[in-house]
Order: sequence, then structure tokens, then C-alpha cells
Amino acid sequence: MAQLRNFVEYIAVKVYANGSDVDPNDYEMNVAALKYLQARGNLRFLNKFHDLLQKSVSHYTIDEGGSERLMLKYYEYLLKIKIFLRDTYNLEVLKNIGDFPLSNDTQLADYYGKISEKVSQPSNNATHTNYNERYYIQKIKPFFVNQQIFYEVTFTLANNKTSKFDRVIAFTSLDISSNYAVKL
Repeated sequence: MAQLRNFVEYIAVKVYANGSDVDPNDYEMNVAALKYLQARGNLRFLNKFHDLLQKSVSHYTIDEGGSERLMLKYYEYLLKIKIFLRDTYNLEVLKNIGDFPLSNDTQLADYYGKISEKVSQPSNNATHTNYNERYYIQKIKPFFVNQQIFYEVTFTLANNKTSKFDRVIAFTSLDISSNYAVKL
């Protein structure tokens, strides 16, 4: 786990140095790079992942079950890092991340596979409608198909008349923030 934190910090330094080769062990550069991540919305995932790693990395060795649960939580961030480095710096990292066993439930994998196909294909019958409604995001659950990230989003209308039974589930490839009432 400590090596994951170092990995994220090295990426932060690379981003801060605008892709130049610098000493990743320079403490002042590391601190400045982490502050830089906080100010960049498109790099929020790196900052959030670093914060999670700061909390979980300690001098204690985590047992096998705890490590596996943490890896399931970190898998989304690792995929985002892989995609970011490939698209931004043409760097291929984490080549064997697809070998990590995510789920043994083949029916659920098939279900998510079919959903990912629909989300990835633009609809021929789609029309643009002007909705002015706001929604509260109740839950966002990531799922992974072919090393791509998709989200199952549960939301409700943002008013005082909704009950817990008025929830709607939608699927997207967009990383939606759950902190605000959003227009969908």
C-alpha cells in the first residue's frame, strides 16, 4: 500500500512538472505537486486517491481479506490513473490490472456488460429535452467492463414531496459528483 502512495505522489510530481523528468524524491516538489492537485478539478481523482491512501497506509500489515477489500475500493482510481497517463503522457502503466479478480458472479458481469454496450453506443432515437429539474444523488456505484469505468447512479427529485420509493437508477460513463443537487 505504501508503494501505491509513492506511485500517486510520483504522478503528482510529473503533472506538476508538466511532464518533464524531475526527481520524484524532492520533498518540496512533492508538497507543491500535491497542493497543485487540490487546485485542479480534472485531477480531483488523484487528490482523492492520495487522501484515501494517506488514511490506509500505516506501519501495520493488512491481512489478506482487508487488502482485497481495499484493492476493490482502489481499483477505480487505478483505472483512472492508467487512462490518464495513457491519454496525457502516452505512458502505459498497470498493464496487468485486468488480471485482478473483481467478481465471481458471471450473471452480474453479463448484466453490466450489456449495460456498458448501451451506454457506449449513442442512441439513434435520442432527443434533447429541456428539463429544469434538480436531483439529489443518493448513491453512485462504479462497475468495470473491459477496463472501462461505468457508474450506476441512484437519484431522487430534489423537492420535499419525494419519498424513499421515488428513486430512479440510471447508468453512465460520466463521473458525477454526489455532493450537490444536479440537473440531469
